[in-house]
Amino acid sequence: ATTSQITDDGTNVGIGTAGAAAYKLDVAGDVNASGMLRLGGLPMMRQVGTNTLLVNAGNATMTGDWNLAVGPLAGYSLASGGFNTMIGLRAGQSLTLGNYNVMVGDNAGTNANGANNPAGNQNVLLGSYTYSSGSSSVALGADATVTGSNSAAIGVNANAGRDNAIVLGRVVAVPTAANHQPNIGIGTATPDAALTVKSNLHPVTIPGQEVVVADISYTNSTTGTTAADVTAVRGTNIAQADGYGFGGSFEGNYIGVSGVVSTTNSTFSTFGVRGDASAGGTRAAYGIHGSGTGSLSYGVYSNGNMAYTGTLTNTSDRKFKRNIQPLPTGTLGRLMQLRPVSYEMRRDEFPAMGLASGPQIGVIAQELAEVFPELVKDEMAPGKEKTDAPTPYKGVNYTGLTPILIKAVQEQQVLIEAQKSRIETLEARLLTLEARIK
Repeated sequence: ATTSQITDDGTNVGIGTAGAAAYKLDVAGDVNASGMLRLGGLPMMRQVGTNTLLVNAGNATMTGDWNLAVGPLAGYSLASGGFNTMIGLRAGQSLTLGNYNVMVGDNAGTNANGANNPAGNQNVLLGSYTYSSGSSSVALGADATVTGSNSAAIGVNANAGRDNAIVLGRVVAVPTAANHQPNIGIGTATPDAALTVKSNLHPVTIPGQEVVVADISYTNSTTGTTAADVTAVRGTNIAQADGYGFGGSFEGNYIGVSGVVSTTNSTFSTFGVRGDASAGGTRAAYGIHGSGTGSLSYGVYSNGNMAYTGTLTNTSDRKFKRNIQPLPTGTLGRLMQLRPVSYEMRRDEFPAMGLASGPQIGVIAQELAEVFPELVKDEMAPGKEKTDAPTPYKGVNYTGLTPILIKAVQEQQVLIEAQKSRIETLEARLLTLEARIK
């Protein structure tokens, strides 16, 4: 005899239950339905196509395969797309042909203006009104939008407006202190700039050909015994072909590169800007290279003392010169007009210039200009800060005195030779007279 597995006590119906049914319909075991599950008369769950599950979502005409839609009108227009996941009210509602998309959130796949992408592929949209106009993009955060493909917009109202772009946070056209782009922090919970990176080991490494930045500030603060040899900014350029040894290029209309060292108790050498060069080929290597064009431009300018341990060489090749003329006779007489003096610099009156301390020996530029104006040049010392007025002054080309001294020695030697010849003549006459007297 067959024992019925259905019980009906007039209130509840049980199928396969061991005792009385506890609910209006109480099923013990698996349930298989070829139609749909309705709750309150509304379609709640159904399966269409191949392994496409609709939970209070989609419509009966869907034919796509391997999709999951959860939420009212989620995936409603999907016709033949596959492998999509759409969760939330109207999530992916306008998607018709797209594949491999993930859309989670109220109206995910449609922006606040109603724009949608019916055929995008491989997009990940998480948050209400997240949207991508292309494929293979990520929009994360409410109203995050990607216009293009292979891009990412991360953050509330973030907007990536081109292909192959990553945007973090919303874009504010006119930032103010109260309304600005969000600060992004790496290694810190309290970023105080658009991007703040804190790390004890190589915080920023950017390999590539060129990095363009505007208004970047980098601070590397280290205390204790590990403070030595920390690097704030490091640039590396290693190439087999010809190239400069400095791996960074910095341009600005005030300061291109600024190096500052300040220490009160250092047990090792410190460097504001340091350049090392080692050449092994047929081209020269330059540790630090500076160039200046114009009457008041300097390749190298120092506020303070300068020293070197090698050779300081002036450009003197014939191929660079024209109108070559010998110095005129009379240089010795002009040299004798100069007034060598000893002096001390007025350091207290011009503290920003780093003038030399202690007794000095030289000439006065204004006096030298009256005799050898070619050796005196108008110079300009910068102020300590950008807004400080520069200090004009006259500088002396002491190296230029060397050929003048050579010419003066040559003229002096001519005089000596003439005097020597005259002395020899007078000595001969004296000997003749002495012989006659005897």
